[in-house]
Amino acid sequence: MKANAAWRPLLNIIQGRPILAIFEVCLRCNSACGYCGLPLNEGRYEMTREEIRRVFAGLYRDGLRFVFVQGGEPLLR
Repeated sequence: MKANAAWRPLLNIIQGRPILAIFEVCLRCNSACGYCGLPLNEGRYEMTREEIRRVFAGLYRDGLRFVFVQGGEPLLR
């Protein structure tokens, strides 16, 4: 079964499905750069840990093995 999991991204390519997801952890940032509006997004809804787990489980189930984690400052989450 594990060998099949290793081939899943290749199968996604053949089927025209994505192999990479971009996940925005949060939109908060503590840098306060003058050109960026992210600090204004404070107080917006953020996913719970359980919601995040479900998203990542679904991505894995769908064959995505590469996730680019980004956000304002992901470590603030």
